[in-house]
Amino acid sequence: MIIDSTHIGQRVRVQGRGEGVLSFVGSTRFKAGLWCGVWLDEPNGKNDGAVMGERYFKCPPKHGVFVLSKYITFTPLSTTSSSEKRQARIRDRSKGARPKNATKPNKREESNNIGYKRGERNDETASPSTTSNESEQNQAQKDTTATTTTTT
Repeated sequence: MIIDSTHIGQRVRVQGRGEGVLSFVGSTRFKAGLWCGVWLDEPNGKNDGAVMGERYFKCPPKHGVFVLSKYITFTPLSTTSSSEKRQARIRDRSKGARPKNATKPNKREESNNIGYKRGERNDETASPSTTSNESEQNQAQKDTTATTTTTT
């Protein structure tokens, strides 16, 4: 089978390297011939899609490899559904996207890790008769009274 640019995006197996997605087909500056650039599922490659300063495609470091077409076989679609999902996750992570199962931190957890809302009484830490806000007001009133008595 002759491989050309219409095959880009298809799942392939690279002899001695593993499976991945065909990401480049064409001539290169590093060597003559028809080369296939593959974004491997696992870090079994040699590059990130660039060779000798020339970028042919983009992938994470050690996930890119260039091989002659005789070392590539197309993989059946029925056996690659989990690999395709993994490949999509790798692509998303390389763009800085958050994995689907990651959750955004809760503002309540993020701010103070206290298990109650502002203004609510925390029975474990407050005294039975006053809350911390009432205690601050009582202390301020005592300070005012003490200052008034000493100046008169």
